[in-house]
Amino acid sequence: MSETYFGRGTYEQYDEYMELINTVFGFDNPEDQFPAFLPKLYRPDLEPAVNSFIAFEDGRMIAAVGHFPIDHVVGDEVVKSIGIGNVACREELRGQGHMSRLLKLSLQDMIENGIGFAWLGGDKMRYGHFSYEPAALTYRIVINKRSLGHTVGIETDYTVLEVLPTDNEYLDFIHELFSAQPYHTVRDRAELYNILCSWRYRPFIIKDPDGNLVGYADKNGGNISELIFTDPSHVLDGVRALLTTCDSVSIRMPEHQQEYISILEKVSAELGLSSEEMYTVLDFEGVIRAYLKLKNTYSKLGDGKFTALIHGYARDEQLAFEVKDGIVSVSKTDEAPDIELDHYEAMRFFFTPFSAKRITGPAPARDWFPVPLFTYGADNV
Repeated sequence: MSETYFGRGTYEQYDEYMELINTVFGFDNPEDQFPAFLPKLYRPDLEPAVNSFIAFEDGRMIAAVGHFPIDHVVGDEVVKSIGIGNVACREELRGQGHMSRLLKLSLQDMIENGIGFAWLGGDKMRYGHFSYEPAALTYRIVINKRSLGHTVGIETDYTVLEVLPTDNEYLDFIHELFSAQPYHTVRDRAELYNILCSWRYRPFIIKDPDGNLVGYADKNGGNISELIFTDPSHVLDGVRALLTTCDSVSIRMPEHQQEYISILEKVSAELGLSSEEMYTVLDFEGVIRAYLKLKNTYSKLGDGKFTALIHGYARDEQLAFEVKDGIVSVSKTDEAPDIELDHYEAMRFFFTPFSAKRITGPAPARDWFPVPLFTYGADNV
């Protein structure tokens, strides 16, 4: 009878762990392997195997699920999350339930440790079995020289410059600016350059005509996953400057950047709103409260109240949602629910643009939801 192990990896298993995930994903060339495009996670000193659930059979590592913690600062609250990556099983052993067991271990660990939500990239039909659902709000704005030329013009005195790992002044500026945003993730300054270089993106600093640092972009060619300025008044000239490096930009933005969106939508060639990643929420009370309060800072919510019984993956939650005199409240309640939702219905009801239950549900919900759950591209694992 074979001996098996399912649980956390160890520091000593780094080499075997990297061999497994690179082999499963077909990354033969070192320049294409995990340490090359996710340097923030896969150095030995960062202990990626420890931040994973792994399976051994007869002394051989056969499967793994990356399980990486990250904190989201949402207004005056902190929401703990887990990014799921490198879901891998050796090809000859697939279909035997190894991945299912590891994904369930990962979820159980999250529940025991008070994690608010987790996210991953992947197929809905595959990960839906483990409580994940396409969710969150991602705005995508495409701007090109033609769309600018037909609206506000393309000329600017602003400049852009790629940031190098030794450019400490620029990196300090980026770190301080990002950390001052009403919604941001907690990023280690020492790892900031590696974080911004995730998925082969690179950070670029933006300067005004006087040489002042006014913003930055994290971009790969024309794809921009993060665009932040010291003031929205710099947005148009910043985008003009970025278009000196490429013919078109596709900017990925969270909903809370409404001032940016209201400026850029007027000069856009294309606009889109979607749920790009798969999420599961394990603490509906805490996550909804934090993000609903954030939404109330830029979209003044009307007064109202309703109650819901949510049959979540982690637990049942019977909650009261209320906005009164501009104050948001989400709390446990014994009041009879106005609506009852299973886990997947609740994910769509509270966190996506698409929810039949919300359209036919309590009136305040159509005004308040979805909340602006979002993950920056540089934080994806």
